[in-house]
Amino acid sequence: MKFNFYSIYLLLLFLGTFLFSCEIETARPKKNKHLTIVSDYLNSSDTVIFQNFSRRNSIKIKIVHLSPSKIIGQFRKEKFNHGFDLILLQSMTDVLDFHKKDLLHPLVKGNHFNEMDANYSSEKFDYIGFGYDPFVVAMSKEQPTTIRMYNDLTRHKFKTDLADNELIPMFAPILSKMSRVDANSWVKKFFDNSKPDSLFNDSIGRNLPLLKTYSSFFNSNKSNQIKNKKIIFPNTKSTGTFYNLRTFCIANQAENYDESISLIHYFLSKKNNGVLNKKMNTIPIHSNDLGFRKYYMSSEKMSQYFLTVERLLRKLNR
Repeated sequence: MKFNFYSIYLLLLFLGTFLFSCEIETARPKKNKHLTIVSDYLNSSDTVIFQNFSRRNSIKIKIVHLSPSKIIGQFRKEKFNHGFDLILLQSMTDVLDFHKKDLLHPLVKGNHFNEMDANYSSEKFDYIGFGYDPFVVAMSKEQPTTIRMYNDLTRHKFKTDLADNELIPMFAPILSKMSRVDANSWVKKFFDNSKPDSLFNDSIGRNLPLLKTYSSFFNSNKSNQIKNKKIIFPNTKSTGTFYNLRTFCIANQAENYDESISLIHYFLSKKNNGVLNKKMNTIPIHSNDLGFRKYYMSSEKMSQYFLTVERLLRKLNR
């Protein structure tokens, strides 16, 4: 009986030691979570924009700055090992191009975004919008307001620094409202009025209205080009101001898919979305402050005109 007592005691001691050692093994800290953002407008120093999300979720964020063509090249070179999780592109033109090239993870309404987000998100083209970047006109505060509508750009001289991939989402609403012939005529007049005129001296040129994106106006707010300028949101009292949509896209074969979804959902909440857009000099998706009233047609519907605009720009040797 004594022997049995000690045998049971030793057996229990052994089992306790074994189970305790197993518990220590499973209590080891989890591997650190990471998330890599690749973008053509964010730089490595911009991780500060996401620092609250990073701290709250213990996710280390890395930003890689590359042009759209170099991102595409990386995908082609390393199809399953490109190292990208989230893709943030400045222009919707490039977002649609990435979709066509199957570089984006498919998105499903009701899973990746909900019904209330559908007006600025698309399961058809695999993007989720988080901010608006309107096409605005910067004018001298001393000069009378000559451009209140985008149609005024076909009647008055102005300057613009918009690249073709930015002009495409701006011209898309024009083509949606006009016949092909009328749209071609509109765009031609637009370019005729934006060309430098040898009759203008530097002083007059500096006072010309300047067509820019909202974000580029504030990102360059210290430059002489826009010093003492006011901004106009054209078409505010009619169909609404044209805009480029800023989006989140998940890379195909993203290694940190769950972390990507967490970041997207975090910055779609009203409070966090406002903070994100303020740092990026864009307009929150939940806000119509600042006098901005967005164009009534969704980005997804406008995108059907992108290819037509591209062909038109090539025809005009842009």
